Amino acid sequence: MCIQPELPTRHSITEDVLASSPNFHQKKLTIPPGESTQRHFHDSTHETYIILNGMGQITVNSETHSVKPGDMIDVPPLAVHQIHNDGMWPLVVVSTKDKPLEHDDYTPAI
Repeated sequence: MCIQPELPTRHSITEDVLASSPNFHQKKLTIPPGESTQRHFHDSTHETYIILNGMGQITVNSETHSVKPGDMIDVPPLAVHQIHNDGMWPLVVVSTKDKPLEHDDYTPAI
């Protein structure tokens, strides 16, 4: 397994809940330029990201991909992932998980 250095994270990323039910949870993330989410994984949760605005990169395990509006990225359980905004404008992403918020199994990756 290739261990990648974690990109710097900051606390100005905003999260807005869009919808939640017993079967899923959906939120909008706004990531300022130069910032990243924390590297993390979910033990049993499947997460899907849809890019609404901005440009950036997502790393899933050891693969990094550039993302732009309209892109959809599926992240299976146990996959270490991180989103980085390397653009000039806020990166706006919708995150949908197949479990409700109260069952989120978010684990920071080392």
